[in-house]
Amino acid sequence: MTGHTWHLMLNHLPVVGSVWALLLALFVLARPHPRTLRLAAGLILAVGLSAVPVFLTGERAEEEIAGLAGVSQSAAGDHEDMGKRALAATGLAAAAGAGALVVYRRKPDAGRVPLVLATAVLIVAVAVLYVTAETGGRIHRPELRGEAPWPSPSDR
Repeated sequence: MTGHTWHLMLNHLPVVGSVWALLLALFVLARPHPRTLRLAAGLILAVGLSAVPVFLTGERAEEEIAGLAGVSQSAAGDHEDMGKRALAATGLAAAAGAGALVVYRRKPDAGRVPLVLATAVLIVAVAVLYVTAETGGRIHRPELRGEAPWPSPSDR
């Protein structure tokens, strides 16, 4: 498989996974139980770590599609910049999830606070991931760049 294929396959893990982790965390915060608090924190950690292979496959993907018809190099640059921010944001979320797991391991009755902190960081990561995914879509989809995706009937 090519680098851009791996990148396109893997990029859904942190994007979709972070939304599911956020939903689970919000549900667990509404109805806390020690096991579910740990589960939500663990999922935040896992989702944060899933951004690493996505980022690592991005450079090779960019090299492989450079020069192809319909590919916007400026959109690829924007996406790369956002990818760095997304990696940082998901890394912070992973660290917050790991921190919550450590707290829950040492003090199982720690309550909601560790997960609240991890969830707050995850909310920021979800927002950054959204923008990163949106800029990634612009690379090869002219309609997302505000361009006509195909010639109009009058141009034919």
